[in-house]
Amino acid sequence: MLITSTANPQIKLMRSLGRRKARQAERAFLVEGRRLVEDAARHGRIRLLLAREDIHQAWLDGVGIDADRIRRVRSDVFDAASDVEHAQGVAAICDLPAGENVLPDESDLVLILDRVRDPGNLGTALRSAAAAGIRQVLTTRGTVDPYSPKVVRAGMGAHFRLTLGHASPEALVRIGGTGRDIVHADAGATVAYTDYPWRNAAALVVGGETEPLSAELADMVTQTVAIPMHAGMDSLNAGVAASVLLFEVQRQGTFRR
Repeated sequence: MLITSTANPQIKLMRSLGRRKARQAERAFLVEGRRLVEDAARHGRIRLLLAREDIHQAWLDGVGIDADRIRRVRSDVFDAASDVEHAQGVAAICDLPAGENVLPDESDLVLILDRVRDPGNLGTALRSAAAAGIRQVLTTRGTVDPYSPKVVRAGMGAHFRLTLGHASPEALVRIGGTGRDIVHADAGATVAYTDYPWRNAAALVVGGETEPLSAELADMVTQTVAIPMHAGMDSLNAGVAASVLLFEVQRQGTFRR
């Protein structure tokens, strides 16, 4: 049956997931676009798939979702519900994972993103973390919601490969208790990021470009490192900085694969 009204409950749910309060209440988040939907399906995260009426059935069959979890949507209704300028015509309502309060594995390096407010920067950092082999990312209060639609799009599937959680007091205590360094990326540091032995680190902290470090993290930092830059440039955005640092960590062979 074709959905023909924006008042349909499933269309209303799709639209509501642009808001953090709705995502938390529904324990769901939205992914849009063929590549992301295919990724979500491979990881078994799709609760409901909404497909515009012009999407070929062959593509839907290839995604591997049971027919009772697929809804066809009239084109104008789908496009009205989407917040993507040039919608590809497919959107999936995915289950929000239950890992927000999972404590980090003490043997792994954890990426902590502090007060990163730009969705594109956060998504870039998550994408690089997944590509570099990191397992867990924690975010502090003041950081944009990792499951907002813009972050999910920028993450390009990283959300299905990482454990994302809050930098809770319990999580920070566990990280601090490893006896390894808590490393902060700081433009004023005297140690270059390539000279630091990353096997000594329990966590890498990357903050927002214009934001001071959260007080609870500032008290924990035991090491600072800098990314050397040419004169006249003194900072990188959080997404780029995290990417540079994480791939140096990978180059040194620090992450357990």
